[in-house]
Amino acid sequence: MLQLCIYAELVASVQGLKPEHSYVVTPWSYYEPQIFRMDDYAAYYRRVRDGLARAIDEHGGPEIYPDPNTHCDICRWQVRCDK
Repeated sequence: MLQLCIYAELVASVQGLKPEHSYVVTPWSYYEPQIFRMDDYAAYYRRVRDGLARAIDEHGGPEIYPDPNTHCDICRWQVRCDK
């Protein structure tokens, strides 16, 4: 649900209009769309989003960077990480 809320926020930032509903189609529902009214989840989403932003702001330490691990040798992002 949080992912749908993020999508709705991104759509609103581009189009200037917040979507009223989001739809999810899953194979186990015989491809019938499940409809979610975004205002039903907006307050919870804002709380989680703002809590994450506060946690990031309070970090206050050095930039977060990836710690090397055994997967680095085969990772496609290795060159970018090394930079």
